[in-house]
Amino acid sequence: MANLKASGIVESIQGAMPDADVTLTGISLSYYMEGRMPQRLREEVMLPARQRGYKEIWLVGASMGGMGVLMYDREYPGDATGLVLLAPYLGGRKVLAQIKESGGLDNWQAGPVPASIDRNNFDRELWRYLQSWQSSNATRASEVWLAYGQSDRLSAVMPPLQKLLKPGHVFVRNGGHAWVVWTPASKEIFTAIEKERAEKDPVK
Repeated sequence: MANLKASGIVESIQGAMPDADVTLTGISLSYYMEGRMPQRLREEVMLPARQRGYKEIWLVGASMGGMGVLMYDREYPGDATGLVLLAPYLGGRKVLAQIKESGGLDNWQAGPVPASIDRNNFDRELWRYLQSWQSSNATRASEVWLAYGQSDRLSAVMPPLQKLLKPGHVFVRNGGHAWVVWTPASKEIFTAIEKERAEKDPVK
């Protein structure tokens, strides 16, 4: 959590959206692998925020946190206003290789839906959810933003996700897998979000 506070992400977001309240969270890896992360985030962050009257909530996650944001959205679709993904971790090489061998996400077959999510299938179910953005959840993809560095160690697995998003919602910048890339990119993203909002509702 100390590294997150030192990253400057709070100041970056508020620099673009001055009225925003930013809450930092940290969840251990075991919650992700056991599929319990979405429930904990909902109980400890999202529901209390709604009870305090917040109507617009954006979820921002970097690396493993980016995967967590997607897992939450899968479990509670539409609960968050939008998603900001900073070089999200998208699972192991096995599923990604299968998607590539299938000729892309369009042709990939995820197989039977499991009874529950665990460390053995979480990435497959994550990609199953992303695949749904091509059809029934296409409108969801319009509220998702992505940023990563050109030399990020995860950059090679971003294209399948990137293809689902609006071109203007993808920010590829110099640098690697680090906050020195994500922090300024988050300011760019929230500046763009504010611009889009003003264009949709110029009265406000």
